[in-house]
Amino acid sequence: MSNNLIYIKNWQRKYPEKNKEYQARWRLRHPDKNHKFHQEYRDKNKGKIQTYRRNNLHLFRGYTKANQHRARKLVLEHYGGKPPKCVNCGCSIFDCLDIDHIYNNGSKERKKQGTGTSFVKWLISNNFPSGYQILCRNCNWLKYIKLLRK
Repeated sequence: MSNNLIYIKNWQRKYPEKNKEYQARWRLRHPDKNHKFHQEYRDKNKGKIQTYRRNNLHLFRGYTKANQHRARKLVLEHYGGKPPKCVNCGCSIFDCLDIDHIYNNGSKERKKQGTGTSFVKWLISNNFPSGYQILCRNCNWLKYIKLLRK
């Protein structure tokens, strides 16, 4: 190992926060190189990555669940305020809240965008389009019943 590499490794250990910031700036300035590096690493170590994931499923499931929860919370807060609540009755129990299609076109949209997490991701990636509101499950069900009776 050359003296320069030894110096860099020591600096990285001595200043981990500065190193982290430097790496983040580098990745932003060189997205193509960063993508190429990660793609080559994944191609070269495919078996190793699969084995690691298989042996550590609990980590990936937890990470995914946490991200899904964070994304859903973001959408509920955007359409329902902080803390999110039902526009009809004011219920603020997180697990009872639904995203409602104001114009009752949910069936058509579910065919296009999907349901659940994929729909939440679609809302976020499309900058929270209008036409949605937050209702609790009871109010959402009552709205559906009233539509059936018309």
